Amino acid sequence: MAPRARKRALKGAKINLPLMVSSIRDPPDLARASLVVLGVAWALSACELVLGDVPDNPPRSSSATTGNGSGGAMSTASTSSATTTGTGGCCDCDGDGYMSAACGGTDCDDTSADVHPGQMMFFGVGRPSDGQFDYDCDGKIEWKDPAVVNCSPPLGLMCDTTTHGFLGAEHPACGTKSKSGSCVKDATTLACMEQVEQPMVLVLCR
Repeated sequence: MAPRARKRALKGAKINLPLMVSSIRDPPDLARASLVVLGVAWALSACELVLGDVPDNPPRSSSATTGNGSGGAMSTASTSSATTTGTGGCCDCDGDGYMSAACGGTDCDDTSADVHPGQMMFFGVGRPSDGQFDYDCDGKIEWKDPAVVNCSPPLGLMCDTTTHGFLGAEHPACGTKSKSGSCVKDATTLACMEQVEQPMVLVLCR
């Protein structure tokens, strides 16, 4: 029986029993009825002590639990997100906003915030970790000033007097200093000669 129904039955018994006793006229029957009433009253009091605080709908636990499938202990269900970390214990150790290659990202050097895909700046010193100049992680070296002017052209080639750049047969190495300028042709001998405009220019790369 539901708790509310039991309470209503107890209340009805309290009201009806005295009325029933008062209707008995025979003294022996009245005495026996009085004993019955006392017993019932004691039983009702005991029931109220046990049932009086029983709620109609016992509260349910709000936490979800899952078993281990073999009758073992129950455990509270919870969700968590796993984050794979790189060799430095994090996936963006330098804080440049790019995930390291160890975590499946595109940052080829997670120890320097200057090294990341899309880097637009050029640098005169190599990366702190390995001395390389691939600052934009594209796998190749780019010069800020790629032009090279050779004022000692092989026999038969014209003297280039229009290009300005590093003077020499090939581009100087990144991080070094070299002269830059253009070529001029001697008016008398027609020889191709260097015209230095800046004697010590730092070669910037990325």
